[in-house]
Amino acid sequence: MVEHIRLLAAIALVRGVLGIAAGALLLVKGFRLEPRLYYPAMIPDDLIAFDSWAFRIGGCTLLVLSAGFLIQGVGALRSRPWARRLGFVLAAIDLVNLILFPLSTALGLYGLVVYRHPDVRDWFERTAAAARTL
Repeated sequence: MVEHIRLLAAIALVRGVLGIAAGALLLVKGFRLEPRLYYPAMIPDDLIAFDSWAFRIGGCTLLVLSAGFLIQGVGALRSRPWARRLGFVLAAIDLVNLILFPLSTALGLYGLVVYRHPDVRDWFERTAAAARTL
């Protein structure tokens, strides 16, 4: 089961880095949204302001989730016991993530199966106990 933990940690690190890049792009787009990019006669200013705030909120949400994936990936690679709980929470969020529907659902199910397995729970507890004795 250790290879599954390392695989999920690597996937979490990649998702974290890509998500931070995408979140930063959404934030830049949200702050640099200009009315001249749209047809001025067709789009009212209220809608442009709404789009700007939607990009900002989406970017911030993506940054927070991606930071969670990065933290969980590093913690799982270092065998921290809190990384299993965080991975379980992020897998549950992935399960209901409809933006990347087939991929996120598959990764969420895989994460739930791996992190709920009794061998994984024992492995994280053993490595935490071994770290405390050092």
